[in-house]
Amino acid sequence: MLRLIYEESTMWQSSEQIVAIVKDESRVNLLKLLECRTRRSADSATAPQLTRKKKKIVAATLAVTLLRALGSRWLEKGWEADKIFFLPESKPGSTVEFETPYILCSLASELDCEAESWDAASSYSAIFAFGVLLLELELDEGISVTMEDEQEADEEYSPVYMTLLRTFQFREEDLDDQYIQQVIDSCLDFNDRVDSIQHPSFDQDLKFRAAILRYIVDPLIERLKTAHRDVLLDLLGIATQPAPSPMKAGLPSRAQNPSVPFSSSARRGSPLYRIDEVHSELSLGRSSRATTWSSPDLQTTTPSRSRDRGDFKIAIICALTLEADAVNAVFDQRWDDTEDGYGKAPRDPDAYSTGMIGRHKVVLAHMPGMGQESAASVAANCRASFKGIELALVVGICGTSPTTKAGDDIVLGDVVISKGIIPYTYGRQYPGKFVRKDSVLDNLGRPNTEIRGLLAKLKGRGHRKNLEDNIAKYLASWNTELGGIATYPGTKHDKLFDSRYRHKHQSPSSSCTTCADCTKPTDPVCEESPELSCEQLNCDETHLVRRDRLVRDEAAQSASETQQPPINPKVHFSLVASGNIVMKSGEDRDSIAHRENVIAFEMEGAGVWDVFPCLVIKGVCDYADSHKNKRWQNYAAATAAACMKAFLENWTSGTSGM
Repeated sequence: MLRLIYEESTMWQSSEQIVAIVKDESRVNLLKLLECRTRRSADSATAPQLTRKKKKIVAATLAVTLLRALGSRWLEKGWEADKIFFLPESKPGSTVEFETPYILCSLASELDCEAESWDAASSYSAIFAFGVLLLELELDEGISVTMEDEQEADEEYSPVYMTLLRTFQFREEDLDDQYIQQVIDSCLDFNDRVDSIQHPSFDQDLKFRAAILRYIVDPLIERLKTAHRDVLLDLLGIATQPAPSPMKAGLPSRAQNPSVPFSSSARRGSPLYRIDEVHSELSLGRSSRATTWSSPDLQTTTPSRSRDRGDFKIAIICALTLEADAVNAVFDQRWDDTEDGYGKAPRDPDAYSTGMIGRHKVVLAHMPGMGQESAASVAANCRASFKGIELALVVGICGTSPTTKAGDDIVLGDVVISKGIIPYTYGRQYPGKFVRKDSVLDNLGRPNTEIRGLLAKLKGRGHRKNLEDNIAKYLASWNTELGGIATYPGTKHDKLFDSRYRHKHQSPSSSCTTCADCTKPTDPVCEESPELSCEQLNCDETHLVRRDRLVRDEAAQSASETQQPPINPKVHFSLVASGNIVMKSGEDRDSIAHRENVIAFEMEGAGVWDVFPCLVIKGVCDYADSHKNKRWQNYAAATAAACMKAFLENWTSGTSGM
């Protein structure tokens, strides 16, 4: 809820009523409140306290006002912190109501002007000014347009845009709130956000408003609800239906009665009513999870909740709980947090999670165990319960060969997307050798035309870079959501040993005779060695293999004066080896990788491949050798989930696209 107060010198008076004048000494502006948080002024002890909770309330309230009053002259000059006021209640000595901010504006010559059509330039300026206002709230200081901003501005980028960009670039490390980072990012790239809203009945005005709702209002309301569940949104004027623009719906009754706030529901025929009518999930205050981690490349507004199981088009299959946890974290909406509203087919024993990722209705199948047989059973049951599935994604962690066929380094945390599956453990064991069945009938087919076409697109330089950039962005955003498990473990823990160097007791003083007698690749090690770390076994790091990519990236970070992100994951498109064994041999890994032209080793893809059109998306957690450990598993699961989300932003089909 936001109201207007008028300058005394331009007070408008009707024949029925005189608008009451608010005395200057009874109000306090937002800029003063922010300054009182950062420095001890003479009156800071008596000034109202703007707590972090109240700042979240103010941000959400102003975001809703931005949506409702877009295009109105009433707010043209109202986004500066010193023009936003808070007033005490009418009783002397009463406390300031932060839930009801007022914007100072002038009535001079405004009431006689006719409403103009939507103006793109002024609307974008309002977005940029709102972004600056959010930064002021977060940084507890006023931000002004500098002479440098004026000089760098041009016809495309206004001075206030340059102010927002400059401040965000220099102070981004001071912003520890992922919601705010996301919203500021959206303000800076708002033209792309508007272009992402595609609906045949939306003109540019409606697309602009829908983008405000999705990329600015929703995250700020979700931020408030997540941090402070006790806040009643209805009392803040944040209703469950968006309100109309004063410009589009006519002058509000506030012009006749100053006590009437801008909080009426959207009227039939108004722009915001049409947004809500076309897509009810765009409304505010829904119980479902807001689209908090939406990508700027999202091509449409979010569909409504599925009516039945037949609406689901994407299946995600995870073998491990940590893999499913990472996938769950990327859901933009979860539909079964409190109840299972869709059920499953008779005699289907498996468990599912349902919701939205981007514009896609997805079902996550939780496997009861690892391996091809379990994966095949889960996939078959999923197909029986969710008959509309068009694409299955096997998402999780894998081991890898350390280099691609082209000689490029693969490091821990990278992601592998399958071009095909090689069932490398399906064959015959002869004395002294294993022979894989390699006939046409024994091999798994290649992906369908639709999948191959998208893979060809994503392998291109530009699209691959976008994919990798989005992975890095999502990882940074989800670290809090995932409880810190998306944190990069560090290059010092990314260790690749020579493939012939065995993981065993290495110290000459060790009492382990089994490891001491292990001198050939076929010699056994003691039962204790696989459970111990390299540090405990004294593995000699002179046998480590130099990784040029890690050295380059680490040197670049050390040379930088600013804090750099961790090594960003890269995406590799390749054949994937799938079998019922865990690969823990560097020599066998290299032999199979060379013979079959694969770079990744996993255990579920082959089981799903013949049931659904399928892709495997796996994060690299180890080098598939005897030195493998679990340190990287959570991070690798997070990179795979991030890649899956980025991949789905590019996926459309004849029936699942909107």
